[in-house]
Amino acid sequence: VAGFMGNYNLLSAEQARHLFAYNGTEQIALRPEAIVMTSQAGNGSLQASVLKHQLLGNVIRYHLDVKGVCLWVDRLNRRSSDLLPAGTSVHVH
Repeated sequence: VAGFMGNYNLLSAEQARHLFAYNGTEQIALRPEAIVMTSQAGNGSLQASVLKHQLLGNVIRYHLDVKGVCLWVDRLNRRSSDLLPAGTSVHVH
């Protein structure tokens, strides 16, 4: 259902194990707006790199490389100075 109901990051069990402490055998779905992207590392954060971005009106959808797994992360488009170019190092929570 997650594949056609909105936009989700669909991760295989193997990808989820690689990124998180996941012990299941099923796919998991992460909403792009549920992932927090920051410039500073935090407790439990993962380092990521911006691959590209898409402007979707009031939302910027970032495509990130997180330990070899591509994740979509949505952030509000508040001002053009907040736009992160490809190659920017970030952290996700």
